[in-house]
Amino acid sequence: VMAQDTGSGEDQDPRADEHKEADEYYDAREFAIAAELFKDAYSEANSKSEKAEITFKLAECYKYMQDYRAAERQYSRAFSLDYGPICVLREADMLKNQGEYEDAIGKYEEYRQLVPADLRGEQGIRSCRQGKSAYPLSSY
Repeated sequence: VMAQDTGSGEDQDPRADEHKEADEYYDAREFAIAAELFKDAYSEANSKSEKAEITFKLAECYKYMQDYRAAERQYSRAFSLDYGPICVLREADMLKNQGEYEDAIGKYEEYRQLVPADLRGEQGIRSCRQGKSAYPLSSY
């Protein structure tokens, strides 16, 4: 006699339903809808790690929607929730996208300290220095 599995795989997923729905829109690249759903999902999240993941994905939505200021804030928030060093790199990228080269350099330096083997920190610094020389504030 074989034992029956009384539970479904879906019951094992620790994510809140709102998070699952937001992920579906995120995966479909419907970032505006996903962003709204991630905001709702945050309050329903079951753990700090889930909140960190939601915050990071919300930042990614804003990045893809080219709302770099909002993305920057969410990456910073995700890092404070211990999502990981990728948040610092992405925050630096958002600062660079806004022409805030000095602040971006500081974040790229922070990323280099966190992940010395990753060359993206150094590449970001070089890019910002080139951007500063190409677009000095006095030209505005």
